[in-house]
Amino acid sequence: MRALVILVTIVMMNATTLAIDKVGPLEAPVVCSLSEHKVEVTVTAYSSERRQTDRTPHVTASGRLVRRGIIAVSRDLYRRFPFGTVVGLGGKEYVVDDLMHHKWTRRVDVWMPSKKEALNFGVRKATLYRVKRILCRRWKE
Repeated sequence: MRALVILVTIVMMNATTLAIDKVGPLEAPVVCSLSEHKVEVTVTAYSSERRQTDRTPHVTASGRLVRRGIIAVSRDLYRRFPFGTVVGLGGKEYVVDDLMHHKWTRRVDVWMPSKKEALNFGVRKATLYRVKRILCRRWKE
């Protein structure tokens, strides 16, 4: 019985070695993205208009200036997605940099430079998820 276990182990090791030799060497590490914490949300847009913000329309709740690529999240989502979190939404990546009024739940606001763009964006449903970047390696062909 012991000889059979040793023989099976040797055969499996050789098969693994052959499989690795056939595939070839690894490429240099690259950045891969994984998604975590998926949540269905309602997505709207806002601009830096005084009626849509507080007394400092060009400063986010995190203290940074507004810019393309930022979003505001409702306070219930802020626990999962704090400031600085890179999130995926509708095939694009954004950074959480602002908070919405406490009356909203499961909602995300995308910043737009003009009121017209924000109105054209409308109201949508989408999946919000955290983008986690890791180094990964792929096999050369």
